[in-house]
Amino acid sequence: MKKLVGIIVVCALFVFYIVYGFNSSARYTVVLDPGHGGLSLEPISIHGDKYDHDQAKYLAAYQEGASCGNIFEGEMAYEIALAAKEILDLTRTSSGRVEFQKILLRYSPSADVPREPINVILSREKGYSHDKYNTFNNTKDEDYNAPFRLFDFPDLKTSHRKPGLVSRMNSESPDLVVSLHLDSIGPTNGAMAPVVTPGYSTFQIARDYIMADSKTRREIKRDFQKSPYLNWVQMSGSRSAFEWFLCDAWIYFTGYWSTKNGLNPDPDSYKGLRQDMVSWAYSRKSWEDQNNPDKMAGLPDLKNLNLGDPFWQREVSEPENWKREGGMEGVGGDNLYSANEIMRFIRLGLFAHDALPEKKLPDIREPHWSTWSVPTYINAINAFIELGFLNNRYDRDRLLKYRDIHAEAIAVGIYSLLYGLKISPHNINDMPTGTPLNLERYKNYQGSDYFKSVMRRP
Repeated sequence: MKKLVGIIVVCALFVFYIVYGFNSSARYTVVLDPGHGGLSLEPISIHGDKYDHDQAKYLAAYQEGASCGNIFEGEMAYEIALAAKEILDLTRTSSGRVEFQKILLRYSPSADVPREPINVILSREKGYSHDKYNTFNNTKDEDYNAPFRLFDFPDLKTSHRKPGLVSRMNSESPDLVVSLHLDSIGPTNGAMAPVVTPGYSTFQIARDYIMADSKTRREIKRDFQKSPYLNWVQMSGSRSAFEWFLCDAWIYFTGYWSTKNGLNPDPDSYKGLRQDMVSWAYSRKSWEDQNNPDKMAGLPDLKNLNLGDPFWQREVSEPENWKREGGMEGVGGDNLYSANEIMRFIRLGLFAHDALPEKKLPDIREPHWSTWSVPTYINAINAFIELGFLNNRYDRDRLLKYRDIHAEAIAVGIYSLLYGLKISPHNINDMPTGTPLNLERYKNYQGSDYFKSVMRRP
């Protein structure tokens, strides 16, 4: 009898192991990256961002983010990211994975119990609450933005290099970074939008334009106006979308804005070589190298650039092309697919929870194309999402009332991107595909893990 009981116990434990799993090692690492968190304070020389070591100064003010009334982008993004992390952290225990399956079943009729944990990291700590903004003095004695800058910066007291958010996220070698933001002004009917940086081959169009004759330039401009890049972000009305594309190409290649016609650099608008503001294998020079021989002398010429350093070798590589060109959306690579897929899960979540009818679900807008920092300098797939537009009361109400649904849908979307899901049928447009990312091609690129290569010289 005892022997029979023992056999039953062993079999029960075996079944429990098969169903619930005891895998304590995470196969995938995900960073949830809520935007902003810091303060736009004066002087920029102390509280700014984009520190350029050659000039020993910050090149830009810290971007505090959008706000409307009592809604602040940095706070809302953090609250949603933290709630999504708490849901994904259920995968860290066998009992938690059973609870996570119950969440998955709201979206997928046949979701299994997850068998392994997902390692989830928040890119930053909680930011400054809006009701404390006026309590900060513009002091030279404290660096309020140290936890929130995108790029590396000097310690206020020791001058030693400290890693910014991009460097810290890269050091985790994540498979997926999900950046959550809100925009100020957008469509009147409520919407979300992906934020995307294309790859090297797209920016090369600007160099082709500069080197072409007038007839070919007209053809390049005409093709651009028929392409998805027609939605290129216009930072102001002073330039057309094509002129901003040319300007952004100059920034990408040289750190300079261009003149309006896109043919020459603007000597008064140097924005820095951002790849050298990050601690990674693709920097041109070290922080301490004050007299680097590669430092640009005079203005650059986009026709005749020396693009032989490690960063440009990275940019023309297959993995960067997978991430930023073509792919399942036709353009934008895995970055755009990941962002769109998570937004499709948000729509499904709001509908499945009976929060909103289909006609009130937020639209998914065309991508915002530009030289965004995180999609370019993160060595991982980056789903960068504007969750709503604060000028729109529908978006404000949606985000305030259904924050937890957004967090749940983001968590489920991330899981689907990693493992895939068969999606429950619903009669709404823009349903998720449930198709997982092909992460193995990155993890086995030329015999090593591409995402981990960021921490060593190629």
